[in-house]
Amino acid sequence: MEPGVFDFERDMRSEVLAYLPRDAANTALNAELEASDTMHLLIRYLNWRDRLVHAHPRVVMLSREILANPLYLENLGRLEKLCDVIRNGVDLTPHLSERVKFGYLPRDPFKPMKDDPSLDLMLNEWGMHHLHISHDINERGFVIRDDLVDRI
Repeated sequence: MEPGVFDFERDMRSEVLAYLPRDAANTALNAELEASDTMHLLIRYLNWRDRLVHAHPRVVMLSREILANPLYLENLGRLEKLCDVIRNGVDLTPHLSERVKFGYLPRDPFKPMKDDPSLDLMLNEWGMHHLHISHDINERGFVIRDDLVDRI
């Protein structure tokens, strides 16, 4: 290649592989990524980046349906605290799935795409992040999940 001439696809591939967080010790996973075509790598990278929530103050609005839900009153303290976190622009990463730490996780090829641990299908389909409302932090820096979703 001539000096000063860029290979856009090669350079983009290199950047994606450098910045896509993954288990560096998993040689099979790294070999799978290295063998992936550039479009697949870029899709995985952008999917991971979309899962992150930029920290900045936001307006919080609650629907009539949320306010009328008995679970809202049952969890009022936790929800008000989470709304304050959102309003104040605090980092929401601890309220996301711990899987957000990795841009690529191995997927069982015999399971449907909806079970791909690297994807957040609610975000991909509806453009909505879902947050865990607990405020108790585990040793990995994420909130401890509860069974609230199972009760809805």
